[in-house]
Amino acid sequence: MKVSRVRNWRIISTVAAVVFAAIAGVLVLKYLNSADSRAEHDKDLVPVLVAKSKIGRGTVFDQALADKLFTPARIPRDSLPPDDIAPATDRQLLAIYKGKVAAADIFAGTPLVSDEFVSPSQIVNTVSAAIPTGDEAITISLDQTHAVGGFLTPGDRVNVMLSFPVTDATGAGTSHTATAFLLPGVTVMAVGSSTTLAQTPSLSDPPAGGTTTTTTTVAQPSSLITLEVTRREAEQIVQATTVGTIWLSLDPSDFSGSQFSNPTEIVDEANLFNQPLTEVQKRASAASVQTPSLPTATGTYNGP
Repeated sequence: MKVSRVRNWRIISTVAAVVFAAIAGVLVLKYLNSADSRAEHDKDLVPVLVAKSKIGRGTVFDQALADKLFTPARIPRDSLPPDDIAPATDRQLLAIYKGKVAAADIFAGTPLVSDEFVSPSQIVNTVSAAIPTGDEAITISLDQTHAVGGFLTPGDRVNVMLSFPVTDATGAGTSHTATAFLLPGVTVMAVGSSTTLAQTPSLSDPPAGGTTTTTTTVAQPSSLITLEVTRREAEQIVQATTVGTIWLSLDPSDFSGSQFSNPTEIVDEANLFNQPLTEVQKRASAASVQTPSLPTATGTYNGP
C-alpha cells in the first residue's frame, strides 16, 4: 500500500512538472513574440517635430523655435503626414523656415508640416476673412488724445462720438457746437499693424534658396484705427469725418451693445452743465415776455 502511494505521488509530480514546463514554454514563446513585435514596431518609428503646445496662427517660426513650442518625437511611419518637418539643428531649421509664419493654428501633439509655415504675405490678405458677412472694415486716423490715449488694442469695444457745429435754424448765420454719441459698441479690428488675427508685420519673402539675410518691417502707424461696422455705420463714420471731430471712448471688457444707454440730450453750450445757466435763463425769460400771447376765446387781445 505504501509502495502504491509513493508510485502515485511520483506520477502526479511528473505530470505536474510536464504541465508547468508546457506553461512556461508558452509564456516564454509569448514573451519572445511580444519582444519581436515591439522590436519590429520600434524599427518602424520615424523622427518628427511635434508641437508641445498650441502654435497660434501667425506665429513666426523663429519665435516658436526660441520658445521651444515643438520638440522631437518618434511616431509610426504609417501615421507620418506628408511633408513632415524632421528634427534638425536650429541653424538648419532657420535656413529653411526663418521668417515664415504659421498659416493656421497647430495644436499640441500634432506633427509639424512644412506647408503649415508660409511667408507672411500669404496670410496678410486674409484679414477680410475675419469680417462677418454683411459687415465692413473701415479705418479712421486719430491722434492719441482722440483715441483713448493710445491704449486701444484689437478686440476692444469703443463708442464713436462726434463733436460738430450746428447752424442756427433761423438762418441768422450763427452756430454753436454740439456733441453726441454716434455709434456705441463698435469692435476694434486693428490698431496700426496689430490686428485681431495673430499675424506679424509683413516680411520680405525668402529668396529661392530658402534663406534670408534681411527682413523689412512694414509697420502701419498706431494712429490708424480699423473698426468693424455695418454698411450704414460706415456711411455715418465717413460723413462724420467731414462735418466734425470724432472721439472714441473705451468700453469695459464685459460690455454688451444692448446695455448701452444713450443720453437723452445732445450736449451743447446751453445744456453743457447739469444745472441751469443764469444767462440762458435770463434770455429765455426775456423772450417769453416779449412774445405776445395768443387771443383768448372771446377774441380780446391780452398783449402789452
